Order: sequence, then structure tokens, then C-alpha cells
Amino acid sequence: MKQHPSARSVLWVVPVTMVAFFATAVLWSIIGPLLIPALRGNERLISLTGFFPIELIGVLVPSLVACKIGKVDFRAVFPFRRVAWWRLLLIVGATFGLALVITYLQGWFAQATGLPYPKDVTDLIRAHTPMQWAFMLLAVAFVPAFAEEMVTRGYVQSALVPRLGLVWGILLTAGIFALMHFLPAGIPTYVILGIWLSWVRHRTGSMIGPIAAHATNNTLALLQANLVPEAYWATNIAWVLPLGVVLFGTLGYLSLKDLK
Repeated sequence: MKQHPSARSVLWVVPVTMVAFFATAVLWSIIGPLLIPALRGNERLISLTGFFPIELIGVLVPSLVACKIGKVDFRAVFPFRRVAWWRLLLIVGATFGLALVITYLQGWFAQATGLPYPKDVTDLIRAHTPMQWAFMLLAVAFVPAFAEEMVTRGYVQSALVPRLGLVWGILLTAGIFALMHFLPAGIPTYVILGIWLSWVRHRTGSMIGPIAAHATNNTLALLQANLVPEAYWATNIAWVLPLGVVLFGTLGYLSLKDLK
């Protein structure tokens, strides 16, 4: 079996994934209320429960099918090699620091371009009870992290890096990762996050690191939307931004420095 997909296959896997994403979302908006009566008339709940079929079917399945069609070794494309617990903690800590930096970059980009982050996105992920928090963590933080990393750091990066080289392969993977979020206001920050996730995947040789880092970023987005007032960031920039830079630089280096 092949050890990695062909780079050309990305040209159809990514568009098919995007189409499948929207098709699954539309189908769930129709089928979901029929299967689960509690969803009827509740657009927010339909959207939230839709994360499961959209991510696990619309986003993930095309890459799995492409591997099957291309006779590619699943274990080579989606390696789940063991990563030491202390290394994972450092990766998570570095991602926390990067998330702080990205928060400011997102704000500056919005001011410069007039493209604010859509308010309906932050409204969608607000939680008010412990049960809602548990559901949000699963549906918004962990499931998307798993599915999206399998596609980008798994399939796409495995296809592009052998053909284009490490630098261009990672940059293009990060760009595709950003475009697949369908949020123009978030493209620069998604590219930066994507580069970090791709580097973690490359250095650890495992999907565990980038999935954990991605889930960390999503969890922090949930916490920010629910617990941190928007004015907090501007008021505390003098220490929060430097803290983010130091955490990301220091912990990011320590987490990956001894890997070959």
C-alpha cells in the first residue's frame, strides 16, 4: 500500500469535503427535527447538534474514502503514535499562549479590514448550565478538532509535504485549513494556528498532538465567548499579549526541541 496520498488528490478531496460539509448541514436541518422532536423550531439546537454529523460525516468521510480509493495505508496517513504526557502538556500550554496572541491579531485584523468576527458564531456557543458546557466541549471543541485534523494534518499534509517539501507543504496545508472554516475574518489567525498544528504533526509524527492542540484552542474560544468580557482584552493588553508570546515561544520550543 502507498504511504501517502498523491498531491493531486487534494485538488478533489478538499472541494468534495467543502461540498459535503454544506450538504450535510442542509440535510441535518431537514432530517434532524424529524429524528429528534426536541429540535423542532429550535434553530440554535439544530445548529449545535449538527456539529456531529457535519464534522464526522461531511468533513471526515471524504478523506477516509479517498484513502480507500487510493489504496493508501491509513496508519501512515493518520498515525496515532504515543506522545509523552509531559510533551502533550507543553503543547497544550504553548497553544494556550498562541490563542492569547491570536485573540489580539484577530481584533487588529478586524479593525484594519472592517471584517469583524461574526457575532452569531459567538452567540451560538454560549453555555449557561453544566450540561450545556459538557455538550459544547464535545460538540464544539473535541469533535471538530478530531475531524478537521484528520483531514488537514492527516490527509492533506501527508499528500503535500512529500511532493512540495516541508515549508510549502505546511503553508499550503495551513491555508486550506483556514479556507475550510468559511470565515474570511478569521483567515489570518487560522493560517497561523494551522502552521503551528502542522509543525506539531511533523515533529511528533502523530495526530495526537495536533488534535489535542486544536481542541485546546477550541476550548479557549468557548471560555472567551462565555466568561471573558470583550473589553478585557484591550484593558489588559500590556500583560496578556506578552504572556501569550512568552508561553507560546518557551513552551512551544520545549515541547518539540528534542524530537528528530
